[in-house]
Amino acid sequence: MKIEILRNNPHLILAGIVIGAIILFLIFRPEPKFTIIEKKIGDIVYSKDFLLKVIAVKDLLGNVTQIDLAVRNITNKPIRFLVTDRADKSDDLHYKKYYFVIERNNKIYSTCCSHHLVEPGDESGRFDYDFEVYFDGHIFSSDSCSLIVSEDPEGREVVSKIKLTTNKR
Repeated sequence: MKIEILRNNPHLILAGIVIGAIILFLIFRPEPKFTIIEKKIGDIVYSKDFLLKVIAVKDLLGNVTQIDLAVRNITNKPIRFLVTDRADKSDDLHYKKYYFVIERNNKIYSTCCSHHLVEPGDESGRFDYDFEVYFDGHIFSSDSCSLIVSEDPEGREVVSKIKLTTNKR
C-alpha cells in the first residue's frame, strides 16, 4: 500500500530527494573560504581587535627595510604584536597575539627587532601606538611583497595583508 502511494505521487519522491539533499548539504557543507582584502600603504586595516595603518616603508643602509606602523587597540585587553625572528618569552599568556611576517614573491620571511604591547585605546587617541618592524632586504617595485598580520608565526592565519612599496621610486 505504501509503495503504491509513492508510485502514484512522484511529487513525494521528488520532495524527499530535495529534503534529503538539503540535509546532507547542511551536514557536510564545505567551510567557507574568506578572501583577504589586500590593503595598500596608508589604508586602515580594520579587525575585531585593532586598527592598523602602515605609515611608510623605507630603505635603510645595510640592506634593511623599515616598516612604520600605527596601531589602535579597540579591545579592553592588551594586545601583543610580535616579530617572527625571535620567540615570545612573556609570562602573561592571556594577551591576544598577532605576528608580522613578510610575503615576498610567494615566500614567507621573518620580520625582526622587538615585540610590542599595545594597551587598550580610548577616544582621545592618547593610547595609540606607533612602532617599526624591520625586514632583512630591500623591497623593489618589481617585487610582489606584502606585510602579513597573522594569528600564527608562519603566516597561515592571515588577518590582513598590506602590499608594500618603498618610498623610493
